[in-house]
Amino acid sequence: MHPELRQLLWTRLSKTYYEREIRQYVVYFIVFLTILFYMIPIGLISAFTTLPNLRKLLLFLKVILDEITIRTVLGAYLPQLALKLFLALLPIFLLFLSKEEGITYESHAEWGASGKYFYFLVFNVFIGLTLGGTLFYSLMDIENHPNSIVDKLAQSLHGKATFFITFVALKFFVGYG
Repeated sequence: MHPELRQLLWTRLSKTYYEREIRQYVVYFIVFLTILFYMIPIGLISAFTTLPNLRKLLLFLKVILDEITIRTVLGAYLPQLALKLFLALLPIFLLFLSKEEGITYESHAEWGASGKYFYFLVFNVFIGLTLGGTLFYSLMDIENHPNSIVDKLAQSLHGKATFFITFVALKFFVGYG
């Protein structure tokens, strides 16, 4: 069974098989580069949006961060909100790439963009935040003891659990995307 005619991406129908294959590999390479280079700002977001780092970097927030209610809310949701805002345009970009890949149906393009988004979330949000936040937070200690990287990562996982629980909850309450 084929999708409806209104699902057809008419401009993509004129592409030859080989042109679609080449476009597919180019898009996969662009997605790989996007995953790789998005890891840098996502790691920085993870590192800078923790309350101790905000207190160190933005001294004028110290008075606000001393208020227990504000500190609790910011500590629970600020890193996730910053990440969610940063990731808001990604699905649009991945859908554009899927369409440029030469996919001929809108629903197939959305399905392809969803797969790319899944890989992006796994590699960047899960691995990037865990590694980036840990490495940035304990850079001096790792510099003095380079063999302690694995131990530092293992110790930081329990601290990241709260982040991921509130990230999933925020996605549920605010909406997917």
